[in-house]
Amino acid sequence: MVLSTYFRNSSDPDLEHPAQVVKFGWLSAQIIISNGGSCFVPIRMAEPLIRTGQLFHMPDSLKFKLPTYMVYSLNSDSIVLEPVLESLRAQALIEKQKH
Repeated sequence: MVLSTYFRNSSDPDLEHPAQVVKFGWLSAQIIISNGGSCFVPIRMAEPLIRTGQLFHMPDSLKFKLPTYMVYSLNSDSIVLEPVLESLRAQALIEKQKH
């Protein structure tokens, strides 16, 4: 995750709360680009915006790992399932090697 000068924990009453809270990375990025500020967005979403100078990475910002899960039947006879799983595993390996 990128783009934060500080992390605001809403459970801590001593910290000032942000003026706006958005739980969608793409929308957070657009609001920051338009209005300034700081946010956390997935690196895969931020990298193109960092390259174009629209966003910048804060070197000492917190990093979060957001695991992804997939639920499927082990007894499936779908011809599509195995290629999809192989593709997801390959992409996960690529992402793991990047970071």
